[in-house]
Amino acid sequence: MNKIFSSVIFLVCIVATCGISFAQQSQAPQNQPRNVPLVAQKGADFFNRVSTTLNLSDEQKNQFRQILMEIAKYRKKNIQSHANDYDNFSEMFKADKIDSVALKAMANIRDSEHVKMADYTREKMIEFHDILTPDQRKSAVENLSDYFKKLMGGEDN
Repeated sequence: MNKIFSSVIFLVCIVATCGISFAQQSQAPQNQPRNVPLVAQKGADFFNRVSTTLNLSDEQKNQFRQILMEIAKYRKKNIQSHANDYDNFSEMFKADKIDSVALKAMANIRDSEHVKMADYTREKMIEFHDILTPDQRKSAVENLSDYFKKLMGGEDN
């Protein structure tokens, strides 16, 4: 059960990160040079790989793109909060003594944000599931299984 939960959380993180990356590239001007940031390129690669591997129709591609954009938008609104947390932590760490109560409060807020993000991403995963055909879902599971095997060192490459 723990292994499955860890795999799901890992998948949620991948989808969320790729969503932001994809959104950054999608919102770039069309005349932008091809030296887009690596993260944005990885997001676009993820979209293209999933679209091709699962043989998504044009309508499914549009729905998938919208899901990734929504995830990116949701995550983007938390970026400033994370920057502020880092600044606050930096100041705490520079002090002669760290205020353990304030540090724990900061950690609790961050943990709460992570839970909210995971819940939101799971909702989006359900939306993605709903746009796929049964054969596409089967193919997605097979591809994820192969990916996790490679990730865990079960196969070469």
